[in-house]
Amino acid sequence: MKRLTAASALIGLLLLTGCSGAPAPGSADADASGAPSPSASAVAAARPDPAGSCTSIDLDADTATGAQLGACFSDALHVLGTFRAKVDTGDELQQAEVRLRPDVAIHGKTTGADPNEVVFVDDTAYQDDGGGWVKGDPDSDDPEKMIIGQAGRLLVAVFAGDVLRQSVEACPVWNLLPAKEKMTLPDDMVVEARVFECAAPYVMIGSTITDSRLLFEQDWTPVSATYTATGFGQTVRAEQWWYDFGADLEITAPI
Repeated sequence: MKRLTAASALIGLLLLTGCSGAPAPGSADADASGAPSPSASAVAAARPDPAGSCTSIDLDADTATGAQLGACFSDALHVLGTFRAKVDTGDELQQAEVRLRPDVAIHGKTTGADPNEVVFVDDTAYQDDGGGWVKGDPDSDDPEKMIIGQAGRLLVAVFAGDVLRQSVEACPVWNLLPAKEKMTLPDDMVVEARVFECAAPYVMIGSTITDSRLLFEQDWTPVSATYTATGFGQTVRAEQWWYDFGADLEITAPI
């Protein structure tokens, strides 16, 4: 029963957090060696230009439509190709390694009340809630394997499909704040980000989203988001980060 509950909870968590996506891996504690972190400008110079569709946003207008910002956000992640993500909801910490090109692969881990680890690779999802790995199959007659398989499909939809874009598009108008925000990412890189705030509450996958902010580096690399999601009988205040773009990620099937 614990396994089935954990698999069901995984789907619920993904639906609740929308653009935060999957649980994920302990590799977010990168650079524990204490070596100096490279400067943001040096890292940015070595990676692809994520701007693409972001160039349609008029920064002098001080606002962007959800359609503009959603396309910018989603397209930038795909151009950059690989990254790590971290989501802190207070009760749970989710961390993920994500590869979007040339194929989609995700390795995630959630710590908290219901810890679990997931892998999606070669179009197959795996989950371990502490009792060993289970290979998912969305078409299986086994409820646990079916739920894990469906959760794998949802992982892909969140990270590589339309959910990322739609979660931003669901807010019709985003206001660009006049002041940039200096912040330190989980890999210790310090960036100065432009900040967009959603002009009003909006609904995404059954949850009401309030206090939503989306932060980009000057070259339109997405770096952070904060929001409050109310739905499914609970309210969650989440902060998340995207970082370590272009990392060489080795994600393999656990069994």
